[in-house]
Amino acid sequence: MDIRALTVAALFSVLISPGVVAGQTRDSVTRLDRFTFQAAGGPLLQSGGHTVSAAVGFSPISRIDVLVNVERDVLPFERETFSDGYSITRGGELTFLSGEIRASLFPPHRVS
Repeated sequence: MDIRALTVAALFSVLISPGVVAGQTRDSVTRLDRFTFQAAGGPLLQSGGHTVSAAVGFSPISRIDVLVNVERDVLPFERETFSDGYSITRGGELTFLSGEIRASLFPPHRVS
């Protein structure tokens, strides 16, 4: 798939339906507002590989979020030939696991 077409489609969806982009509706259930799920993916521009990531979070109080993040990078095998030799990059997959605590200074329904 062409990355430019994918970028234009994502930006178009932001302009048309901000409720969908926010991942919630105006009539959301308050118990489910405590949980978040975030996902992303895209190409690694220099190496030609790709990356995907996901985060799952819980908000114990309105201004604190606790998240667990998982990220996976896939790097390709590369061989570069020079006039006096060559360079080989093995490639492979890297997986990262991390945690976050986010604190918000503003109320949860304020956009700034």
